[in-house]
Amino acid sequence: MNEDQELRHLIDQIRYTNGNGDVLLDIEKLKLLGDALRDEETRSNPIINESIPILVDIFIELFSIDNLMSNFREKEELLRVFINVLAFNDKNRLTLINIDKPSFWGRLQNQICVIAEEQKEITSRVVLLLSQFIYDTDHQELFVTKLYERRLYSSLFQYFELQDLNDVEGYERLLDLFYELINNHSHVIQRDEMALKVPKFITFIVKLLTHFDHTIDESEHILEKLTQIISTLTSFEFIYALDDTPELFSTIVDYFISSKNYIPNATVKRNWVNIICNFVYIKQYFYLDEDLSYLIKLLKKNDVDPYVLCGIAVFIGNYIHDKETLQAVKTKLEHEITWEKFVDIYFNQINITDVFLIQSIQAFLNIMDKSIANIILRDDNFDGLLKKYNRVILDNKDFYPEILTQYLKFIYKLVRHKFLLNNDEDDDDQGSDILQYYELWSSIIDKCDDGFLQLYLLEAFITHYDPTKEIVHSQFICQLLTTSVTKLEPQGQANLDLVIQKLKALGIFNHILLSKEIGLQHILDKWFNNDVDTFISNYLQPYYEYLIQLNESLQSSTSHPSHDLIKNNAKFISGSSLPLIRDFITDSTSPSSSLTVQLDEICLICKTIIDL
Repeated sequence: MNEDQELRHLIDQIRYTNGNGDVLLDIEKLKLLGDALRDEETRSNPIINESIPILVDIFIELFSIDNLMSNFREKEELLRVFINVLAFNDKNRLTLINIDKPSFWGRLQNQICVIAEEQKEITSRVVLLLSQFIYDTDHQELFVTKLYERRLYSSLFQYFELQDLNDVEGYERLLDLFYELINNHSHVIQRDEMALKVPKFITFIVKLLTHFDHTIDESEHILEKLTQIISTLTSFEFIYALDDTPELFSTIVDYFISSKNYIPNATVKRNWVNIICNFVYIKQYFYLDEDLSYLIKLLKKNDVDPYVLCGIAVFIGNYIHDKETLQAVKTKLEHEITWEKFVDIYFNQINITDVFLIQSIQAFLNIMDKSIANIILRDDNFDGLLKKYNRVILDNKDFYPEILTQYLKFIYKLVRHKFLLNNDEDDDDQGSDILQYYELWSSIIDKCDDGFLQLYLLEAFITHYDPTKEIVHSQFICQLLTTSVTKLEPQGQANLDLVIQKLKALGIFNHILLSKEIGLQHILDKWFNNDVDTFISNYLQPYYEYLIQLNESLQSSTSHPSHDLIKNNAKFISGSSLPLIRDFITDSTSPSSSLTVQLDEICLICKTIIDL
């Protein structure tokens, strides 16, 4: 016989009839077939694929209720055959997964739930069989969906709870099955019987974490998968309507607090932060007030883990969505630890070793006001902001652009609330205060500024400007002015908010020069050190080019929704520029020809914009 004939003959001999007419299994033939299937060429033989329905029929008969407590060796060997048939072979997997025989899938479910010691190996092999569907395959979504629809996952969950905690290899197979379902194909999970078990499932996984975190060297990857599974499950909105869910929050938080010394793994800690944040993202969850109070009380501890603080801060930031929740947070924080203590913990007591932690700046985006901005910019807290947060985020800006964006929003709010909103012009000499933080502003502008920061800083500086005082860092102030008058990217690429902020900053600049009778001659003398050429190249010339661009844009985009707003602001800065230029010409003793030409050009374009 050739190889195909021998293989077919071997399969035919698995079942035989004894002298009494009983159909039996030849265990030795099963072992031989299992051995042969370890070879990839044999597994890929069409005869094997054609024989899968035969093997399924054998399985149905062997795993019947009548044989529940017998034929253990035959069951082990038959399962070994199935495992080897499926290994690294999608064609065989597709054939088996599409067999529509409820009795086959039902027997697999039943066997998973068998906890008898003598059947431990059999049940373990069933799990190994199912795990073959998720490794090295191009059809994982199909396989996972089919296993879920056939309720295999529901049985696996029951088995999960009964698995020997010391069987790390067995847990890995189970984890892989659940990991692929929950993290990569969670859309197949419906609000069915298994979904109702999710809170209980999460609680059980937390218990597993408690076991495995003491053996971190051997099971670090298991901790990563366990926490990722919880992170995904807690993102499902439907679980927050279940009765068991409220207890989950404190259970999860307590685990991390008690186990932080055993978990050096950053991935595990990041997952934990995401889990905590998931609770506050679900607005239908009715226990947020209790959870907020619980987290804030944790801040009283002297050794707050950075990831714990990150989770608390993001939770606080996302908890706030209106004036009522903002006031609730402020009241709770002030009552429990005070704002000064919260800011001190955040900026001084935490070592930033992971850029991920900077997303916790979210808290300050939603609670920022003048008093908090003042606290943040106190000497001790400012030092932490500059040397920890600012340095880390700027060093990693190319790798974490979304966190950089969040950080810049924080900086913008800090500047606005500290120097611009609800401030008296004569309050505390705010213009000088801006330059006290020069190192912070300049580091951001040098590495990643998108224009907003410089516009806010110019607006703040000129608003509180005292022309009788000497300017420290005058080149920096001139840089802010140059940026404010430099034309934007070609039309269509410029951010509309930036266009409007630019007009606002220039409008305020011109208005204050006029109202305080400062004038352009003072800007030339004090800001540009009476350097006419630099004054022209860094202020007048770019300002003229910007006005040209502004005029062209207004004439070509009359249907734009913000056209009238932009036009009105453009007319204001043009109208306020004319008296500034007129006074400058009057005050100047002997303006150069190049200066006069440039001023005349600006006047002409200003008049054109005013007449639009």
